[in-house]
Formats: sequence, C-alpha cells, structure tokens
Amino acid sequence: MAEKTSEIEPCPACGASRTGVEPCCDFSIERKTQPIPVIAAVQTCEGDKVPIATRWMRIGREQDNDIIVRDDGFVSRYHAWITFELDHFWLEDLGSTNGTLLNGQLLARREVLASGDKIKIGESEMTFELLEKSGSSS
Repeated sequence: MAEKTSEIEPCPACGASRTGVEPCCDFSIERKTQPIPVIAAVQTCEGDKVPIATRWMRIGREQDNDIIVRDDGFVSRYHAWITFELDHFWLEDLGSTNGTLLNGQLLARREVLASGDKIKIGESEMTFELLEKSGSSS
C-alpha cells in the first residue's frame, strides 16, 4: 500500500507553498485580527475603497484574498500583500510570476508605503491611502 504524502498548500497568511497547517510566517490568521493604530485603504482600479484595519491583507486572483483581482491573466493566485509592522505599512511581492510595481518601480524587496503610492499588480493599478492615525490630533 502506497504511503500518503502531505499535500502542499499555500500559507493562509502569505500564500507561500508549505506543508502542514501552521502558517510559515509571522502573520498567522489569529495575528491578522489584532487591531492596528492606523487606518488606511487601497483604492482599486474598479474604484472600490478597501479599508486596511488589520495587520495584513493579501492581493491576488484567489477568492480568499482580501483584494481579488479578476480578469487579469498577469496576476498570480497570491500575488502581493500589505502588512503593518513597526508603525508602517509595507508592500511585498509574494514571489509572483510577473512582479509588483510600486510607483512604477519593480519591487526587489518589501518597501514602506506612503499615502498616494501607486501599486501595480498585473495590468491593475491601485492607490494606497493613509486615512487616519489613532490618537492623533489635528
């Protein structure tokens, strides 16, 4: 009788291939729901404003992404993600086939996001917007 092998599944946080049920990174599903002190959003190419109120959000073609990019053959299943660490939002490509552009430049490593930054994934361009910092006074 043949031994059953473990299937390779994407990490539920970053989308990287892994075996087993534990996330392969420091961004577990439980950690995702921890509140963050800053409110931001991504304006999609369809005009939708998707709020970022958790530690990470994933972008790609698969239905379990936070931002689903449809009808774009240049977008990977789990293409990129935005994380909140060290009081900053970061953009990181998740090993996609076609890469991720930030303000027209191909990401070689994760980069800090600033309000107004343009994120291009496949043929789809989005805009990062910093909306509010908790506890800040005007």
